[in-house]
Amino acid sequence: MTQSPRILILGSYPCVVPRHGGQIRLAEIIANYRRAGFQVQSMNLYTMTATEARGPHDFNYPWNTPWREWNGRQIPLIDDYTAGLYAAGDATIYARLTEAVEGEPDVIEFEHPWLLPLVERWRAEGRFPRALIVYGSHNIEAPLKRAIL
Repeated sequence: MTQSPRILILGSYPCVVPRHGGQIRLAEIIANYRRAGFQVQSMNLYTMTATEARGPHDFNYPWNTPWREWNGRQIPLIDDYTAGLYAAGDATIYARLTEAVEGEPDVIEFEHPWLLPLVERWRAEGRFPRALIVYGSHNIEAPLKRAIL
């Protein structure tokens, strides 16, 4: 008997109890993969609050980290972007995220481009070499981020 494919979904917000469009979309993507018979692991990196329901593979992006800076300055509304740099560049969180991956994923899907640095580092280090990479480009946010910066 063959095992159903493993899908690792990387997100930048909570989705256990979805509250807005992106969270709802992510929760529905996960639910639909599961209904189709896939094994799904959702791993999310975001700034946690005390009131949110968290998944078993949700990780905090702390407020007090220099990874939040852009050119030496705190810039509002770019946490999703800097979280990807943090995921790939901070040794502690990189190790925690990498160790949290269950088994060998057949597919790694990431929401928006924000966690691409993590996926790129995994690839550069030869991790998960057989995994198909899927980029979920649901919103084109480059013009917004460019305007902010």
